Amino acid sequence: MRIISGGSVKQEEYGKELMREIMEDLLPCFFSKTEWQKLKENGILDPSPIREFSKEELLELIASLQTIKSILEHLKEDHEQKRYKNIFERNSVKLKQLSIEFPFTYTDFILGEELWKIAPPSTPWIN
Repeated sequence: MRIISGGSVKQEEYGKELMREIMEDLLPCFFSKTEWQKLKENGILDPSPIREFSKEELLELIASLQTIKSILEHLKEDHEQKRYKNIFERNSVKLKQLSIEFPFTYTDFILGEELWKIAPPSTPWIN
């Protein structure tokens, strides 16, 4: 028999807090108010699956969210930092594997506001 221990309440709360910070503090810097509202309505970074996570999954989630948050904080200041692309994409894939909706690619955040008018973000959630 295999015993799987779940994550602690503090780990769950921290994961939810990271999701909230990305959703409420960072994404509005990259998307218009209307686009951001659509993302929110479509369940982007919905924390409900966290309750089912094992300790290992929670740690993977927290590491991925911390990494993405850090990259977005840097991109908020400088849209030309392409060196983080592989790290961002790897962590975005990890979120999807954990059933956390984060349908963005790195280029959704580096194009800059003027270019988004020509080439909108690639996520199907914003139409």
